[in-house]
Amino acid sequence: MILPTCLAVLLAWATATTATSILLPLYIYPLSGAWDPVFNAIASTPSVHWQVIVNPNSGPGPANTYPNSDYITAINRLNSYRNVETVGYVSTNYTNRPYSEVTADIQTYAYWATYTATTANISMNGIFFDETPSANLAPLIQYMSNASTFAYDTIPTPATTVIFNPGTSATALQYFDYAEMIVEFENFYTAYQNQTTIDSFPSGGVRKQSVVLVHSYTGTAATLQSLVHTGIVNELAAMYFTSDCCYQDLSILGQVATAFSKG
Repeated sequence: MILPTCLAVLLAWATATTATSILLPLYIYPLSGAWDPVFNAIASTPSVHWQVIVNPNSGPGPANTYPNSDYITAINRLNSYRNVETVGYVSTNYTNRPYSEVTADIQTYAYWATYTATTANISMNGIFFDETPSANLAPLIQYMSNASTFAYDTIPTPATTVIFNPGTSATALQYFDYAEMIVEFENFYTAYQNQTTIDSFPSGGVRKQSVVLVHSYTGTAATLQSLVHTGIVNELAAMYFTSDCCYQDLSILGQVATAFSKG
């Protein structure tokens, strides 16, 4: 399935916020106050488009169940911001995961939209497929095409967002037909070479679908601003920088938000 026609909704988002989003892997359990740095950063940057990856348990948890009350409260607050899209985490284990488990995860995220026990809105706007393949091999491409199609058909939103994460710039071009965004770089800060790295991504229109995730960041706020500016000038789809390896530290999130706000 080639990308569906949802340009009107996407254009509405784009005109209200920055073209290059912050793609935030929010893998921290929402204990009281734990997500406050996220809420504060989002609220302070209304012109920045945030795409927040929700991941309760390496996926949504048991099939066709709702998340617990901590997640319900926290996700509802995320969904209350006009500049936020929430996307559910699904691993494919490089297509080694049984396809039925992948679709079960997608169905569970879709099921969250039926929650009515309270007025909380815990619906997802799309799916973040982690550990996706990058090789130009027909069985791998077909697996991801099928998974993407299932997400578009199942997640009940006007413009479902699908993101692939192979984490490498060696992605075969065919994958760009099945996802709005593909993570072309996910690695240490010491490996990121700014424009040189971006130049290694596929050229042409698909570069605007490319995402950069930089972890273990040790640079200054000024350097961070410069790196974000380069990504925005190159019209990357999204970027994110974190000081730790595993998306558990939000200590520089305010700096990241400020850098995107300045453009």
